[in-house]
Amino acid sequence: MVKLAEVRQIHIVGIGGAGMSAIARVLKARGFAVQGSDRSAGRLVADLRAEGIPVTLGHAAENLGAADVVLASSAISAENVELQAARARGIPVLRRPDFLPLLLEGYDVIAVAGAHGKTTVTGMIATVLLAAGLDPSYIIGGVVGNLGSNARSGSGPHFVIEADEYRNTFLALEPTIAVVTNVEFDHPDSFASPRFLRLAFGEFTQRIRPGGTLIACHDDPVAHAIAAAYHASQGRVTLYGLAEGQTSPGARSTCALTPRGEWISRRSSTRGRWETCICRFRGRTMPSTRWRRSPWRRSWECPSRRLRRRWRLSPGPRGVLKCWARRAG
Repeated sequence: MVKLAEVRQIHIVGIGGAGMSAIARVLKARGFAVQGSDRSAGRLVADLRAEGIPVTLGHAAENLGAADVVLASSAISAENVELQAARARGIPVLRRPDFLPLLLEGYDVIAVAGAHGKTTVTGMIATVLLAAGLDPSYIIGGVVGNLGSNARSGSGPHFVIEADEYRNTFLALEPTIAVVTNVEFDHPDSFASPRFLRLAFGEFTQRIRPGGTLIACHDDPVAHAIAAAYHASQGRVTLYGLAEGQTSPGARSTCALTPRGEWISRRSSTRGRWETCICRFRGRTMPSTRWRRSPWRRSWECPSRRLRRRWRLSPGPRGVLKCWARRAG
């Protein structure tokens, strides 16, 4: 059993990918000696090198150096020469699903899953927590424009992570809050049919910690069905979408589309400053699976003194997000 407290140097095979480069950045920020290898150079490899993380191009046994642990991307074959050399030397070899619980230990995890929009929504959540002064950690499957990176190690209690369904990686997570944007059949090399994919998402929701919450898209039929099944097992659910009059009893929240085309969510809680929160989204395509391709605007009213400012964001490669945050009166 690997304990991060006993690890000094970590070698990452496939470090140039979006997910593994993000893990490398978080580890370096926490004080670990991080190095890695990848078969080709790219923007992320160049960025890692600029941040002081050594990256070797090509795979060879000598790349391991004095590594205490080897972390391998899901895309790396078990026959990879570096993985074979690590096993021969008795160095623990971990895949991302094995490593994530170690990395996330002690945090309130907010995991964002779905076929589309994961990167954008994860970036949105991280941005809001940063603006609120909560200093979150995050791992995102792409470089978000307004954040300038795909990873961060903060001092706050929240860890926002993009939950990847590929090879059931997201089943390694135990989130406090899980988000399901939509479910469409993908990764046929991991799931034999849409049914197995739906079962995997259902199992993901069952891994939510006791007292946690599932946030799901009302407009996506599969996500809605998964939320209904979770709610039937006494889980707390919040729905969002374009349908009027949505209500989520477990979370005491309602959603509606106004005649002016503003999507409004109201949520009441007994926890201090989040007593009332009203979100207005303009643009009917926003909550759908195509929303990240269309410019849209968002106005968020929240009773938090730390959100008394304005900022402009670009949460995805095409989407343009403008936010106004102020104390609710």
